[in-house]
Amino acid sequence: MADQPPGPETPELVLPKAEAGLFFRAEMAWANFLFGYWRHLLVVLVVGLLGVLVWGQWRSWVDREQRATSAEIAEIERKLPAELPMLPDAISDAKVKPEDLEVPADALAAIGKKAKGAARVEAWLKAAELYRLAGKPDLQRSALEGGADSDAGVMTYAAVSALAALDLDEGKGDLAIARLTALRSNPDEGLAQSAALDLGLALESLGRIDEAGRVYTEFTTKWAASKHIEQVRARQARLAVSPAPAPAAAPEAAPAPAGG
Repeated sequence: MADQPPGPETPELVLPKAEAGLFFRAEMAWANFLFGYWRHLLVVLVVGLLGVLVWGQWRSWVDREQRATSAEIAEIERKLPAELPMLPDAISDAKVKPEDLEVPADALAAIGKKAKGAARVEAWLKAAELYRLAGKPDLQRSALEGGADSDAGVMTYAAVSALAALDLDEGKGDLAIARLTALRSNPDEGLAQSAALDLGLALESLGRIDEAGRVYTEFTTKWAASKHIEQVRARQARLAVSPAPAPAAAPEAAPAPAGG
């Protein structure tokens, strides 16, 4: 049988190279990353868990310490001859001698020296009040300075504000104004507004009316929606100076007589 002439060659079938999808490639890259760095990730996880555990234990210790300090303060208050808010009336009625308050004030000051946090400021503030009632302004100032040397929010504000009031009582007006001006920059908007109100009153008491007016004007501009806005406007009205009366018109000159 004769050889048949070769027919046309069948073209080789070439399949196009498949492209992996975007999500598949991302999944593979993430898997490679995990397999390559799993030890590092495990270390990070363990360190993170330990950090959370340590933080929780530290917060628990701080809370216990604060409660213990508050209990010490409460025990001293319990032994006072009258409740702290009622002591001024008790002294006025001669039911309590001011000098009897020095011992509990000293005990509270001792707590303030060793304690931390808000309980520390609480001890100093209550010691300062007892020293004030006992007629010991120097010890009162030392206690307030102890409370002001902290970062306990509202309670620290109370200590600094009380220091400013004491400054005013002792004729240290500039120092009081400096304290209240610094408080006006408090990041807590409510405390900043209270400081502005106190600053305005302090300036009024010192006769610095123009400065007080500027404080109130700034208040109405910065905190127009404040719950204190009507109070500030009332102060502005109180400080308003009546306009000076218009100068009287010069009398008209009498007409010169006619003829000579």
